[in-house]
Amino acid sequence: MEELKNKIKNVLELPSDVKEIIEAPLEELIEKDLSNYQKVLDQKYRDIEEYINKLVEVRRELVEKFREVKGKRDKLNEEVKELSGSIKKLRSRLNEIRQVISQKREESQAIRQKLSELEAQVNELKKEFRGFNRKRVERLESEIQRLEWILQTQTLPDQIEKRLTQRVMRLAKIMKELKEKEEKWKELVRMRREAEKERLNLSAIRKSLAIYIEERNEIKEKLNELLNKKNEVKAEADSYHQEVIKLKEEIDELTNMLNELRELRRKIRQTLRKIRRLEEEKDEIKKKEELKKLIKMRIEQIRSKLLQYKKIDYEDLSFLVDYGLLTDSLLENILGMAEEERTKAVLEELDKILISEGSSTEGEEKQEESE
Repeated sequence: MEELKNKIKNVLELPSDVKEIIEAPLEELIEKDLSNYQKVLDQKYRDIEEYINKLVEVRRELVEKFREVKGKRDKLNEEVKELSGSIKKLRSRLNEIRQVISQKREESQAIRQKLSELEAQVNELKKEFRGFNRKRVERLESEIQRLEWILQTQTLPDQIEKRLTQRVMRLAKIMKELKEKEEKWKELVRMRREAEKERLNLSAIRKSLAIYIEERNEIKEKLNELLNKKNEVKAEADSYHQEVIKLKEEIDELTNMLNELRELRRKIRQTLRKIRRLEEEKDEIKKKEELKKLIKMRIEQIRSKLLQYKKIDYEDLSFLVDYGLLTDSLLENILGMAEEERTKAVLEELDKILISEGSSTEGEEKQEESE
């Protein structure tokens, strides 16, 4: 590639005199001998054509490679975009889970606090109804009912009735104390049930928390995988992007060189056309000059014959007519003139032509006429 660029730079270089020829206007080229320059420019034109074709082919290959690399880069960038979208969704879900975990932990802490308070209350209540037994209450109730039924239905000796009555009163007092403890026992049962319910809630929260923590850890792991994948793909995409930039710069450089070659080719083609036109015009001028000399020589021959023979033959008259050397008015009247008058009229017309060409003087005409 560098070798080709160097060759193209050499092709673009022109000698100063050739540059002058290319830049010179048409009127400045008229007096110059352009034959050597034409050869140089023809060769330069062929060289430029050759390197334009080479450069177009190289540039086409680079453009194809540029499109291929750019396609890979764009595909990787699209993958990075998709990975970024997935990462964004996972991060959003991770934030939601973190909020839920924080909320669950707060709920768990509140339940543990409540359980601690309930357990403290239960321990206090246990102290207050120590010795309470539900079956004992039932036995006492049954015993009191039995004794009261005996006292109500049977006639007993006073001493036995008194003893039974005292026993009922004693049992009733114990029963009252036990009843008071029973209310606290019911409260204890209620607290224990509430504590059990809270323990179930705490267990449910812990299970739910474990599920969310597991999902959080899975998302973190997945995030790390996606981030690593994104970094790998992005690094590869960046590598292709650098190659795209490099190829774009090379293509731009070749495009500029191609434009320079085409512009120089245009100027050379234009200069060659000017040179060819000048050469054609010079040939035409040369032919015209030669023709003028031949016509002048022929006119002088005809004039000499007219002076010598005092008449004009058909061949000479045809020549003068074919080349438009006689005026229209003379042509209209010449056939009706006498021979001498016709000769004189033609001589006068020829003298005018020769005078305009600077080929004869008035004195010479008069001398030839007197002869």
